Amino acid sequence: MVEPEPGAPLGAGRAGLRTEGPAQAGRTAVTAEPVSAMLLFAPAVPFGTSLAGLGGAFALVATVLALSRRAGSVDTYRMVLVGIGLSAVCTAYVNYLFTVAGQHSIAQVMRWLVGSVNDATWEGVSTLAGALAVCGLCTALLDRSLGSMALGDQLALGLGTRVGAARIATLLVGAAAAALATSVTGPTGFVSLISGPIAVRLVGADRSVALAVPIGAVIVLGADVLAQHGPLISPVPTGVLTALLGAPYFVWLTLRRRQGATA
Repeated sequence: MVEPEPGAPLGAGRAGLRTEGPAQAGRTAVTAEPVSAMLLFAPAVPFGTSLAGLGGAFALVATVLALSRRAGSVDTYRMVLVGIGLSAVCTAYVNYLFTVAGQHSIAQVMRWLVGSVNDATWEGVSTLAGALAVCGLCTALLDRSLGSMALGDQLALGLGTRVGAARIATLLVGAAAAALATSVTGPTGFVSLISGPIAVRLVGADRSVALAVPIGAVIVLGADVLAQHGPLISPVPTGVLTALLGAPYFVWLTLRRRQGATA
């Protein structure tokens, strides 16, 4: 069973932003905090794991924004550094929880930490279906603001866009999508980071949001099929394949964008 990718719409939205650095900084540690919350609070209630991850992600985004402010505005480079630092703190906390957890719990969590859809349940499907609907609606509402911000903050302000509010809203929606997806499948990396740019290259930034969702699903489906049935490598968690396929593409995309900026 393959889960949808709620973070894909935000990947498409961010792909068109010149201010992608702040958006990515907010997401740098956002999967580490749900891991900490979910390891600490057992899913004893329905959707408890998803709610714990969602609360942890929002808390982390609020902390990143609070520590990144300088002279009344959010400093981009400080946000990147704070996101990386908090990610390291959350990772260290997860490692500490491993030292006090039982062997059976560690074996389960280790496989989940890599990212896998093998243990997907209908409860998880309903969680991600709701997340996809809500995050997709929020992304559609932010689409106009994201489009104007792609032209630069000053021009966006001139067009009447509330840049600060739109940026914070984008971070919160992205954090919610990443946290809910992580709570079900684990941190299956690089899906939204590559589905958005692929959609932009296929249909352009203006129409990429809707296409990013099926692209993300195809990436997860293909990685899961290879992870379960690929020669020489199967069976492995799905996250291993998405990282192996997505990381080289993301590096190539970054180098290509840098070359275009220096040309």
